[in-house]
Amino acid sequence: MKGQTGLSVKYYIKNNRQRLFTLILSVSVFIIMLYSMAFILQPSGEVMERILLYQAEKLQVISPIANNISIDGLIKSLEKIPEIDHVLPCDPVRIDINTIFENRPLAKAYLVSREDIKIILEYTSATLTRGRLPEKNHEIIVDQKYATNQNLKIGDSLGGQLEIIGILESDCYLVAGIADSPDLQSVVILSSGNNINYSKNLSDEKLKIEDPNNLVAEDYFSQKDIQQRYANIEYRIYFLIKTTAVVLIILCLMALLSLYIRDRQAELCFYYSIGFSKKDIYLSVLKKLLFVFGISILIGSALSIVLYFLVKCFIIIPLGLNISLFMAKELLHCFACLFLIFAAMQPAIFFAMQKVDTIDILEEEMI
Repeated sequence: MKGQTGLSVKYYIKNNRQRLFTLILSVSVFIIMLYSMAFILQPSGEVMERILLYQAEKLQVISPIANNISIDGLIKSLEKIPEIDHVLPCDPVRIDINTIFENRPLAKAYLVSREDIKIILEYTSATLTRGRLPEKNHEIIVDQKYATNQNLKIGDSLGGQLEIIGILESDCYLVAGIADSPDLQSVVILSSGNNINYSKNLSDEKLKIEDPNNLVAEDYFSQKDIQQRYANIEYRIYFLIKTTAVVLIILCLMALLSLYIRDRQAELCFYYSIGFSKKDIYLSVLKKLLFVFGISILIGSALSIVLYFLVKCFIIIPLGLNISLFMAKELLHCFACLFLIFAAMQPAIFFAMQKVDTIDILEEEMI
């Protein structure tokens, strides 16, 4: 009996193209939405990682919040730390960077003396690709990705005051230049050693720093906290969208599945009457559901790849950002959500199977 045409997937596909198309379209759109949200949010995370974390591994700023702090004394105290290679007087200026959704003041322009520019370039492994190095006050050099992000070129000004005279190639959206005054009120620490939590260690008695509580350390650890706060906000948004989508797709599929079984109840009762077991009927429904999910994964994956290249070409590259097509963590999330949806369908199928009975019982109910 199992080999008969009535319960075959091929027979069902042939006679239910419209309903199958609706099912496949629903699951495919869900897959596209789920994965595309991941690579749309990804550039923001990568920008923050490059600026806040990678940059902070090399350049860590300490700024006083009181006027009674001696910068020279602060430099001498910090130079006692073995892991520190240079402590440079600096004027860090906050500058904006565009992500897909908003403009954030996350980046910094490191304004130092003319002699210290080359030291910063060396420690960040940055190379000058166009233009020249700064020679005058308020002249700056900017990373190519940052210039693209802000639609800047050589000769333009940043913030109305800083003139761009060179373009860099770096890994951390570096912007550096010459300060307008030798009397700088912050320092930037250049270290090739392990990250140091200056936020907690400025009060170390061995350093003999004046009023350490009046210093703000923008070190790797404080920047990590900022990055984590942004990431948590974006994760909550992504989680809310994902959860809503999963609930909606489950409700949609359950409604379509209920309609499918209700419309075919007489047919399923007929199969049961001529000898097919409820297990045979259940497995036939399961195979059709697996077919829908399999085709949806193929279509959703193909369309997600197309969408990826469209977003990268028309949105990401013009912003000077970057995204990766393959994200193992997000792929696992997608498959986990699909498995959850598939599992949620089982109770609906199970309860529907309880209504499958012999033709005579069905006829009695209709009388």
